[in-house]
Amino acid sequence: MIIAGAAMAAAVIAILSWWLFIYIPNHEVHIEEKIHLLKMNARPMRLKIVTRSNGTAKVAVKFFDLDNNNVGRCEQEYSGRDITLRITDVDICGRHIYFPCEMVQCGDGDTIRLPLKPYYTKDGFPMTYNSPNADPQLNHEIGLLYDRIQSGKLTDVAKMYHGTIKQTEITLTDPAELVNYTLTTSANGRMRISN
Repeated sequence: MIIAGAAMAAAVIAILSWWLFIYIPNHEVHIEEKIHLLKMNARPMRLKIVTRSNGTAKVAVKFFDLDNNNVGRCEQEYSGRDITLRITDVDICGRHIYFPCEMVQCGDGDTIRLPLKPYYTKDGFPMTYNSPNADPQLNHEIGLLYDRIQSGKLTDVAKMYHGTIKQTEITLTDPAELVNYTLTTSANGRMRISN
């Protein structure tokens, strides 16, 4: 009985290993066929300093899908002035896809890092790319890309997609209280934060 259970466990591990190391790297990627359908401009995030007192501030972050529907939110208290966003920038066939990774605030010898992905991910999909009007195959491929980035090495994923993947930073310097700052991304490779 124990031997049969061990044999079954070994078989399951072998199948999973085959799937992870053989199937995924050789899986044909189709995103190149649909990447041109990617919406040119998006506003995936909005930040606002909701309170500031005694050198501390509370920032509220909201996430939006391609139709400007709110798909998540979070808040963070910190001491300091600037807010830096770290974003994964994926370039495939000259079109860029962005996944916010973390928000970093530095001040008074203290660095606070807030992972952002849990707040805009639903069932493994980055809801910032959700839209009922989007091409279903493109949505599926963006979901696969996002999953592979989360579970693999960026260089391996970049080779699989014949593209480049890099971590970029954009900093909001000394944001004013109660002002909405919007992150705007463009599929042609530009990002900016403005109010």
